[in-house]
Amino acid sequence: MARSRAFALALLVCALSASCHVAVSAPPPVPKVDSDFLTCLTKDIPPRLLYAKSSPAFATVCGKVWGEKYFKGNFDRLARTKGKVDPDDYFRNEQSIPPLL
Repeated sequence: MARSRAFALALLVCALSASCHVAVSAPPPVPKVDSDFLTCLTKDIPPRLLYAKSSPAFATVCGKVWGEKYFKGNFDRLARTKGKVDPDDYFRNEQSIPPLL
């Protein structure tokens, strides 16, 4: 407790005196956004799905692509199970498996 009071007092004295200079650095530079990031996100989506009026949600398409790569042959089985247990996708998460009936 005494240390915190002493520290607070030292900060107050430092703030009130003209001899205390605090150096503030410039914020880090922000990287320039390029189209490579978006190309990487959309390269696995078939072009016919990008422009269709009834196209599925972007996350669903990416989730299927990601799920097939991660779960390999088990993805269809897991998606069918999710469709039976949670057909309305109540327990939805951005990284969860989409339901498939």
